Amino acid sequence: MREKRNQLFNRFRFDLESHSASVQNTLTEIVRQEFQNLSAVSSDNYITVHKIDEPFTQEEAINMENEIVYEEEQWIIQEYEKILQDEVEYFAMYADNESREVFCPICQKAILTEENKCVNCPVCRLKLIGHTMQEVRYLINQSVNTHAFNCVQMPVFMVIPDNCNLNLYLVCHDCSTLALIC
Repeated sequence: MREKRNQLFNRFRFDLESHSASVQNTLTEIVRQEFQNLSAVSSDNYITVHKIDEPFTQEEAINMENEIVYEEEQWIIQEYEKILQDEVEYFAMYADNESREVFCPICQKAILTEENKCVNCPVCRLKLIGHTMQEVRYLINQSVNTHAFNCVQMPVFMVIPDNCNLNLYLVCHDCSTLALIC
């Protein structure tokens, strides 16, 4: 019933004056059917329903439409709040995940581990000595974001030995970037 009312109101929303008689008759019939259904279902609840024979006035029809629109707006707001809550939970989960895990920028297959200020990859044996996981995550994110500000291509990462240490570099062949990360 509610769907039929919504369709009727939406169809004649802007053309109410020219079809007011048919709208009133249809609305009256819908309300009669609803009252009859209510009286049949709730006869044991002592609800008394009287038959209505007069059609709705234009003001009553507009009030009923406003009521339906209000219900729809409330439903939309509830759905929006649910989506917003899901989004907040997703971002919280992402933030938790971001604070713990860093994928290896070289092989991109394993999660880096930290032992005694040394960040390691168990798959490709990358070792970044003298850095914590938080520092590595921050430096990688900072260099990727800086590169993305100037270039739309995806950079790659490369390890270049320097003295006795391995240094991690961000390399982009498109914009000729070679940036030391750590």
